[in-house]
Amino acid sequence: MNVLGYLRTFVRARPGVVILSLLLWLAQSLAELAPGLIVRRFFDALQQQAFAQATQSVLLLLAFAAGFAGIVMATAVASARLRFHVANALRRGILQAILHRSPGAAQPSVGAALATARDDPPALAEVVAVAVDQVSIVIFIVVALALMARIDPLITAVAVAPVVVVLVLSQLTRRRVDHLRTRSRQAAADAAGFMVNTLSAWQTIQLGGAQEAAAARLARLDAERGRWAIRDQLLDRSIRAAFAATSTIGSGLVLAVAGGAMQAGEFSVGDFALFAYYLTFLGEFSAEFGGLLLQYRQARVSWRRIGRLSGVVQPGHWHAAARPLRGGEPVSVSSNRRSSRRDRSRSHGPARPVPLRELQLRNLRIQGGAGGPGSTQDAPVLPVAGAVNLTLRAGEIVAVTGRVGAGKTTLLKALVGLTPVSGGAILWNGEPVRDPAAWFRYPVCTYVPQEPHLLSVSIRDNVVLEPGPGTAGRAEAVDAALQAAALARDVARLPRGAETVVGTAGMKLSGGQRQRLASARAFFHGAPLVVLDDPCSALDPATEREYLAHVRRMAHAGALCVVSGTGKALLRAADRIVVLRHGDIEAVATLPELLAGDGELTALWDSPPHRT
Repeated sequence: MNVLGYLRTFVRARPGVVILSLLLWLAQSLAELAPGLIVRRFFDALQQQAFAQATQSVLLLLAFAAGFAGIVMATAVASARLRFHVANALRRGILQAILHRSPGAAQPSVGAALATARDDPPALAEVVAVAVDQVSIVIFIVVALALMARIDPLITAVAVAPVVVVLVLSQLTRRRVDHLRTRSRQAAADAAGFMVNTLSAWQTIQLGGAQEAAAARLARLDAERGRWAIRDQLLDRSIRAAFAATSTIGSGLVLAVAGGAMQAGEFSVGDFALFAYYLTFLGEFSAEFGGLLLQYRQARVSWRRIGRLSGVVQPGHWHAAARPLRGGEPVSVSSNRRSSRRDRSRSHGPARPVPLRELQLRNLRIQGGAGGPGSTQDAPVLPVAGAVNLTLRAGEIVAVTGRVGAGKTTLLKALVGLTPVSGGAILWNGEPVRDPAAWFRYPVCTYVPQEPHLLSVSIRDNVVLEPGPGTAGRAEAVDAALQAAALARDVARLPRGAETVVGTAGMKLSGGQRQRLASARAFFHGAPLVVLDDPCSALDPATEREYLAHVRRMAHAGALCVVSGTGKALLRAADRIVVLRHGDIEAVATLPELLAGDGELTALWDSPPHRT
């Protein structure tokens, strides 16, 4: 989808906003035809010394001015609403596109996302608003030219010449406009990105004594941003000045020709006044039309940036989930409308929890290398050749254990679609899951990674994931989730309890508290499949037992709980244990069965306790 395609989609999604703005602009433009006719009548009446008729014309102009002021105010409000809706739809689309990316895909930098969401949607919204305005002006110009052509076709033809010149100038400058706007936007994104990264790591920079170096780097980036921004703005103003000069020269030529015709007696004073009035609008149109073409060139740069941020393959095309929505319309990421309902649910996730009886990994071949974004040192070890075959059942706790680097995190990420696979299948109740990354999310699955991601909001809102007053009604459920995650006592000691804001990425909490808060989120939302990556690594023995007791309660309620770790408390609590060694599954059995043998688990059990 290109810029014009998106605008058509927006019009279909929000026709009321666009039509209201267009009708008001049209009313304003057509109303502006009236003063020309009234002025013509006024001067012709003066020339004929019909003073009563001239007085009537003055009264008509006063009445027109009173009514026209109301139209102008209403048009300004409607145009502002249109800009607001377009920019908001684009920002929402950017967020939806990022949130609907494959979890294993590379995520954009925060700085680039913020710069794009701040700068580019308003640029596209301005194009929409100006385009709607220009549609009404085109209708005005067509009617005005028809009236002028009835008086003198030759002079009217001269009046159209500036528009042709504007089109030629716009075509000649398109490459330069594209280049400078691209460099200007990229320089702004680089500076914003560095600022965000610096703020998020200010303590590290301070401890390393790199304050001056960071400030100098930002100064260089700001200088680069200023240099390209000045060039971009200079070209913009120069082109607009050329458009304005062209329209002014064209208007002067028309008035000169019209003046000669008036001297020859072929033009009345009223005709000249009508031409002079309409030429003002024609000159403005040629300049504004050139500005619209310039804005469109610049908007294409914004569109490509938004397209890249939305994670699509072809720059400038829009993610299916990011299209503007009608009021109350649900988001769908499915692009194949002909697929069956069953296929769509297996590919893109269900709307409601799906009961789980059995989960199978059949000949699953997990690609080697890093286990996707955010992978830890435990991730990059499972070889491509190691086919995984597992059958996991609802109502049991399955522990995944092994030494550091054995592949525990990689296996869990592959299970929930965060690590790519090169073969095999994952079966949910015997049916293959076509897109694990889309299927294994809420309400089917809740996953807590080793490095949990927290929002810079309160503890309660981090659990519910719906910040706002609506969370207050679920206070008891939140408290129960905190209790289940063995975090309730810690929260009770905080000055504001569950309303305490955790800070950027949860920096106000300890590592173990962040891990348990992420677990509380998983416990609160619930799912048939609960995947926990080393959740007990930072827990003391008493807290670990409390935590695992709730995991057991979830299993008794019918959930499948897959938990990685090496702690003895976890291994004792597990119904079955998957033992990994060098990326391969060495054994799957109960703890007594494994301890009776002489395998990897026996060595782990007898080794000194350690945390991974």
